[in-house]
Amino acid sequence: MITKSQLLTLVYIESQIEVSEINTLIRGVLLKI
Repeated sequence: MITKSQLLTLVYIESQIEVSEINTLIRGVLLKI
C-alpha cells in the first residue's frame, strides 16, 4: 500500500508530464477502492 501523501506526490510529478493521462489513471484507481 502507498500512503496518501505518496500518491499525491506521484500525481503531481506525473501531471507535469501527462495531465489528462494521469487523471484518467487516478480516476480508475479511485473507483476500484
